[in-house]
Amino acid sequence: RAYRPQANIQRIYRRSALEMTDQAAPITATFRLDDDDALARGYVARLRTHMQPENIGKTVTFSNGCQLVLSDRELQAWIDTRSNGSAGLALIQRGGIATIPEISTIYCLGGHRKVGQLAPQIDDPMPQSYVQTANGFNVTSRRGMGGSDVATAPDLASQLRANFPYLDAGTLAGLHEVFDD
Repeated sequence: RAYRPQANIQRIYRRSALEMTDQAAPITATFRLDDDDALARGYVARLRTHMQPENIGKTVTFSNGCQLVLSDRELQAWIDTRSNGSAGLALIQRGGIATIPEISTIYCLGGHRKVGQLAPQIDDPMPQSYVQTANGFNVTSRRGMGGSDVATAPDLASQLRANFPYLDAGTLAGLHEVFDD
């Protein structure tokens, strides 16, 4: 869907969540996924394990992922183990919400780094839960706690294969190519 640039983004998220929510579901969840990130193939199943009545109103942060730095040099990867990263951050809510003002989404809580201050949090350390790309414009000063490793695309594809089988060596190699205008 296309929206005008000045559209109220919170209302758009709420409307979209309302349209896609099964009104008969007792518990729902919304999660963040940017167009330059990927979630592990087991992410949704893992998130569903947290969708319990006692977790309504809590956020779920997946604090074990991989950050790829894209440049015209080597492919660099960091293990990212910090809480409240944007990729996969989720909000557990009660279901059966029938109107837009009642519904809340993970985006309604504001910036992902501040979510932990606004709602109780569950930290899920699922290994390799996400891959986030960083190109100098989309992620500012983010580096995981694991340090920098220069990796070849085939080596990285092999390490990620279990949770990201579609990130093959050719795809990863193409991620850090810089094209001239």
